[in-house]
Amino acid sequence: MKRIAVLITIVFVLSLLVVPLVMAQGKPAPAKEPAKAPAKAAAKPVLSKEPIKIGAIYDFAGPCYMYSETGMLGLRIA
Repeated sequence: MKRIAVLITIVFVLSLLVVPLVMAQGKPAPAKEPAKAPAKAAAKPVLSKEPIKIGAIYDFAGPCYMYSETGMLGLRIA
């Protein structure tokens, strides 16, 4: 009984030592060079904020399509 208690204690202590070491292996190494500032994102042209076509909504009256203004202009031209 005493041997089992000693064995369990040794396994417990070893697990407390080994688990943090194993978990530390997955962490990335610290950067040797200072981090550079992120580049600025390219400016996107904003024409207008308008809803886009998200599909058909079926109601009791039938399908109801939601188009953007540009989509409606394309339908009129077509």
